[in-house]
Amino acid sequence: MMVSAFWHGIHPGYYLSFITVPISMFAEEVAAVTFRKNRSAKQQEIFDWVNWFWKMRLFDYMCMSFLLLTLKDTLRYWASIYFAGHLVALFFVIVGFALRPWRARKSQDTAKQENGGHANGVANKKED
Repeated sequence: MMVSAFWHGIHPGYYLSFITVPISMFAEEVAAVTFRKNRSAKQQEIFDWVNWFWKMRLFDYMCMSFLLLTLKDTLRYWASIYFAGHLVALFFVIVGFALRPWRARKSQDTAKQENGGHANGVANKKED
């Protein structure tokens, strides 16, 4: 990302935009694992649409730093919309990680019920 920013030029806006990309990609991955995995086809379709919509708005958000170029102007713009892109990405990361342990426990409990009370489906044998 930094090489790409340097290739575009030395303006801080390029670097701010490219530094935001990994944050948004991480949030997208956490959201996909948390909210898309093991869902019905219709729920996955809805998630995909919402994810696409959010991704396009985040591109709009990041592109403003390409247009404004200066650190001061970019931060002033992002502050005027309350750093919404960063905050929504952070929200998805926090909620995603908060729900992961619950979903993992739930799926382990379901596996235990399906396997007669044993998490891996095999009863522990006592050796005499």
